[in-house]
This record gives sequence, C-alpha cells and structure tokens, in this order.
Amino acid sequence: MDLFGKEVRGLERAMDGLSRRMEATALNLANVHTPGYARRDVKFEDSLAEVLDSMEVPIDPERSEAPEDTSYLIEQWQPRTEVDERRPQRLDGNGVVLEKEVSAATQAALRFNVLATSLAADYRDLKFVIDAK
Repeated sequence: MDLFGKEVRGLERAMDGLSRRMEATALNLANVHTPGYARRDVKFEDSLAEVLDSMEVPIDPERSEAPEDTSYLIEQWQPRTEVDERRPQRLDGNGVVLEKEVSAATQAALRFNVLATSLAADYRDLKFVIDAK
C-alpha cells in the first residue's frame, strides 16, 4: 500500500527529473569552452504527466473486482537526458550559450525548491496525524 499515493510519488519523480536537469546543466556549463560539445537537456514533464495520467483509475460501480495496481508505472519511469542535435550557434561547434544555461539552472533550482517545500508539507501532515494518535 502506498502511504501517500501518486501525488507524492509524482512530486518525488518530478524532483528526480529536475535533479537530472540540474546535472545536465552543470555538465553544459563545465563544457562551455569545449569545441564541438553538444549541450544536454532533460525534458521529462510530458512523459511524467503521461505516466501519472495512466495511473488514474476510473470508478466503475458495475465492477466488483479491485482495480489493477498501476503503481509500478511510476516506479519504472526515468527522466532521460537528451543531446541537443540542433545546429550549434558558435563557430567552434559548441552548442552551449552561457546565459541560457545559467537561466535554466536557476529555473530548475527554483522549481525543485517549490516541489521540496510541497513534499515537506505532505510529510509534516503525516507527522501531525501520527503525533495526534
């Protein structure tokens, strides 16, 4: 039995995706002066939303059996790092633009902090319930 359900697991997995994005951005920044380097990116929001949507269980009063357990879907999901195949913007073949990478790192960190705050609130609620007993 999942204590929190797909909402908390979704938050955790989104944090995994943002963490992987921050790693890719750090790698991009480390290679900003490497000729021929192709930048990396992690796009996970759409695939994570698809997994979470597929975990929706419609309530059918005509069915007497328990709905299929789809919790394995969120456990198997992984964010993927992709190499940006677009034409590099620089003559040395490097596809990294410093300003864009710093902006991406800042956005990912802010989103991660928002999700961490939300997840911490869920765990505080659980602690409150446990302490009240």
